[in-house]
Amino acid sequence: MNKAIRTAKTDFLVLMDDDVFVEEGWLDGLLESADAETGVVSPLHKDKDGNISHSGVGLMGDEWGTHAHLVDVPDEPRVAQCVCSACLLIDLRKTRGIFFDERYKKYFLDLDHSLQVWEAGYKVVCTPRSIVTHLAGATMPHGSVDSTVLWNRDIPIFAADWIPPARLDTLPSGMFPRFPFLP
Repeated sequence: MNKAIRTAKTDFLVLMDDDVFVEEGWLDGLLESADAETGVVSPLHKDKDGNISHSGVGLMGDEWGTHAHLVDVPDEPRVAQCVCSACLLIDLRKTRGIFFDERYKKYFLDLDHSLQVWEAGYKVVCTPRSIVTHLAGATMPHGSVDSTVLWNRDIPIFAADWIPPARLDTLPSGMFPRFPFLP
């Protein structure tokens, strides 16, 4: 992902995992949802059965970055604390210097990236104007032994970078209050 960010010569970059399938109009919907304040746009995600499985990510407020996917369907593009990196439109005009932390092996890199975008003063948005099917867990089921090992390896990185230095605490007093949905 970082190689793509570094080498892209365009204003926008789409990053997409190999287990994501798009629907007609998906790219137009992402582009329509980017405004002057938005740094990253994510589509709604459906699972293999067609159920909404992601409309943003909410942090639970503990010291470990515990989080959950929102699964409602907003009427319009909506800010989200964080979004899943399986499919993203990144506005490089605003976020070209924001990279995915390569210390993460599988988890938390998208949360970290989203929070960096907020720190830089830009919105992170999930939009119902674009819908994709994401076969999350198809290559490594969440909760499997391998998944758990990677989760346990990555969570202390997130906690060390965001909790003790109080970076996470500054967001609710910075950008987040402008958007009542976030806190």
